[in-house]
Order: sequence, then structure tokens, then C-alpha cells
Amino acid sequence: MSIAFFSPYGLASEETGVLALLCSYLRQSNYAVNSLQCNGIFSLCERDAENGWRRGVRSCFSCMHEQSAVARWSGAEIHELSRFLDPDEVSESRRWSMALSRKTFEALPYGDLNVLPLVRDSFVARTGRDSIENASDEEFDTLRRMMLSSVRAMLASKRFLKTKDIQLGLVAGCRDNVSAAFVAGAQSAGVAVAEFRWDILSRSVQVTHPAADKAFSCPVVFDDVTEMRTDARTWPGEIIRLVDELMVFLEISTSQLQLPLAQ
Repeated sequence: MSIAFFSPYGLASEETGVLALLCSYLRQSNYAVNSLQCNGIFSLCERDAENGWRRGVRSCFSCMHEQSAVARWSGAEIHELSRFLDPDEVSESRRWSMALSRKTFEALPYGDLNVLPLVRDSFVARTGRDSIENASDEEFDTLRRMMLSSVRAMLASKRFLKTKDIQLGLVAGCRDNVSAAFVAGAQSAGVAVAEFRWDILSRSVQVTHPAADKAFSCPVVFDDVTEMRTDARTWPGEIIRLVDELMVFLEISTSQLQLPLAQ
């Protein structure tokens, strides 16, 4: 079974720790684990909020470093998002975005993809507006750029999942436009995907089942999961039990496991 995970904001996402923990355990259990990484190909993203929505010189490099560190810790094979975006798609998506206007942005899909739902939460987070009716020209330009980023993220994710013959996708966030685009790409590619979402009320990561309307609650959150030892045999029993329960929930077969499950 080939598995891929996508956590485009590195350690800034509360979901990353649980996601990496599961992937590390799977990798040590002889599963093929791949990490898809954003390598700075978008002109804006939600991590810009750390700097007052300004893109610093080191912003992308810091995020890319964190994504790589998490992937190396989990033992995953690293793949850069931009390598799965065709040059013709870059040009075509650019032309599509330039055709967006205040009258067409809701009714102008990209192919059969309705792009607006993918960016709605990110637009609200950045501008504070739940509607663009009274948005300034600058805010509308932000919306246009978000929609362009989403299209490109979806196209690259879809090609990656098909090229690498992924059977299960694991993604952090899903409220922002980049990770939401990964989910859209997975759906278009016919790949099952489990979403890892931070729930501030329960202070836990909620994991959705890839094929059923149910969720699994993970109360464990890591500031930096890479500070843990990589060998799962050294992990505390409660961590092993949590990962075991999460695998059962996701219906990941334990037939390949060589590590003892929690008693």
C-alpha cells in the first residue's frame, strides 16, 4: 500500500505531529510513505499570517525546511509540488485567473472544478470578510491569486497521486485553500483521503474517515514531533496505542506490521 501525506505549513500546523507520527510508524512497518511538499510556488498562503500577511524573505525557506525535517523524521520519500505542474498548465491557469471578474468569479470553474469553495475560508482568514461584495480592489486581487494557487495545487496534487500510484492520502488542515486543493485533487484522481483537522474547542486533532462520515479524536499535539526519537520501539505505550487505534479507524491493514502493537 502506497501512502502520501501533505502538510503544507510544516510545524505551524497543529495536525502535523499526529500526521508525522502515523507516517513514521507506517514507514517502519514496511509501508511506502511519500511526502508531498510545497516548495514555495505560491505567492501567498495562510502561513503569511505569522508576519502580518507579509511574505518575508525567509518565510518559504523556513517552511520548506520544516516540511523536509518532518518528512525525514518520518522516513518518507520527499516530492516537491512544483515538479508535478506542467508548464502548459501554468500558462492556462494564468489566463483563466485573468478572466476572473467580480461578475464571473463565482460562475467560472476551472474545467469541472468549482474553485471558490476551496478559497473561502482562506479569504475570510486574510481579509475578515465573508463576502466580497464590498471588497476593495486589493482584496479582490487577493481572491484571484488564491483561486489561481488552488487550481495549480489541485493539478499538481492530482498528477502526483496518479504518478506515484497512491492508494491513501493524508492531509493536514483542509480549511485553507492549498490543503483543500489537495483534497480536490485526490477526489479527482479517485484516491481516498483522510483529513486531519485541528479542533480548538476540544484541543484535539480530528481525523475524518476516508469513506465514512465519522471522525477519530487525537488528543495528543506536538510542538515539534522531530524532537522525538525516530524508532517506534522507544515510544511510550500510550503513543503506540493511539497510533494503533488510528490505524484501525482508517482501516489500514496490520498484515505488514513487524513492530509489536500495544498490549
